[in-house]
Amino acid sequence: FIMPELNSFEQDHEKYVDDFIVYINLANINNEQRIRNILDRSVKGEVREWYNREFDNKNWELQN
Repeated sequence: FIMPELNSFEQDHEKYVDDFIVYINLANINNEQRIRNILDRSVKGEVREWYNREFDNKNWELQN
């Protein structure tokens, strides 16, 4: 499996989300902390700055 990456706002974010969901499902990852760690590693560049500002250190609940 290749972990999807989101590097810029010009990328197709819907495809990234779809690819991310496929990645965690194919890898049989269902642990919330592992999913968050993978998400954190897969967001890069300018999108990472936005992600950190808007979502990091906030209390989110993932639902499958």
